[in-house]
Amino acid sequence: MRRSFVFILAGLTACLLLSGCMSGTVSVIDWTDFIKWNGISYESDGTNVPEDQIGRELGKVTATAPSKVSGKDYEPEDGMAGYLAAGTPFYEIAGYDTGSYIAALTADNYVVYKTRDSGSLDFSEKAESQVDWTDFIKWGGITYQSTGLAIRENMAGGELGNIEKTAPSSVTLPYEPGDKEAGWLAAGTVVYEIKECDVSSAIAAYTEESYRVYIPEGQPLPDVLSKLADQEGDKLSCYLAIIDDIYAEDPGLNGDIEMIALNTTKMDLTEEERQALLEGVMARYPELDVIDSTYEKLKEDGMIDEENLYFKKGILITIEDQEYKEEEGIFTFAVDKWRSGLGAIGSDDARAQWKGGMWVITKENMWIS
Repeated sequence: MRRSFVFILAGLTACLLLSGCMSGTVSVIDWTDFIKWNGISYESDGTNVPEDQIGRELGKVTATAPSKVSGKDYEPEDGMAGYLAAGTPFYEIAGYDTGSYIAALTADNYVVYKTRDSGSLDFSEKAESQVDWTDFIKWGGITYQSTGLAIRENMAGGELGNIEKTAPSSVTLPYEPGDKEAGWLAAGTVVYEIKECDVSSAIAAYTEESYRVYIPEGQPLPDVLSKLADQEGDKLSCYLAIIDDIYAEDPGLNGDIEMIALNTTKMDLTEEERQALLEGVMARYPELDVIDSTYEKLKEDGMIDEENLYFKKGILITIEDQEYKEEEGIFTFAVDKWRSGLGAIGSDDARAQWKGGMWVITKENMWIS
């Protein structure tokens, strides 16, 4: 009877143990030194990366993978690491595809983490090379090159972001600039869209008080910029730049206007040039009527309220030529914008200079009435 009880107890214990094993498996895993990011597993190969080869930060380790897991099909989550603590940053390696190589900051050293099928990197055998970069911008995976062309502020569109890094002059080859890196532009330079242009065809960067145009390598200028390039640097483009500049002064004078009246009587223009100038202003301000007129003609046409000295429907812009030095690209002039007897602004000592692919306007001794 006693022996039967022992057998029964042993049988129950075996069943309980078997039941526990069947209900779930706990595995103890000895992880390798890995990082999982964007669905890719990278393993450390112990190679240190020179600091000047470190690119932008890609992210931070979110958690260390657990040593005990349930089930045999456990997969570490994105952001997990085998050895590294949560919060450890990892970076791109300049000149190398992030789909194969990244670097993590461990114990004051940047260490290579690579996919299993990627070869080892040996920075010690690579001599640094001096690179004379072109004026490029790497943005959204596209390399844009400077055109030498600049646009006016009213052609700049929405802000895209800032340049994060100027490409180093001394690099370990092969070196591939990272996103938001530039050849000449300083970190912090603001990059913009260009109106009527897709970002994939052209962008602009604001530097040296101008909006410089950049287009993808090997691509032609978009049509809207080609037309602008054809007319840049001549006297007609100078007049257009002056009109844009004075229009932007004291914008309150432009409130509720329906037209721009342009006094061309004091400008050195042929009839063909005068017509081209008016068409150019119309293209810049399509929402407004553009006419060629003078103060006296506006009065004759009943468009100026003589009692209150007020041009209700628009503004009158007058440009008076002084001197044009074509070879030097310098034009001196007087300019004013008139809305009323108590609403006008101008300068009798103004200068336009062709500089860096655009007309730079300076006005001295500004007056306001």
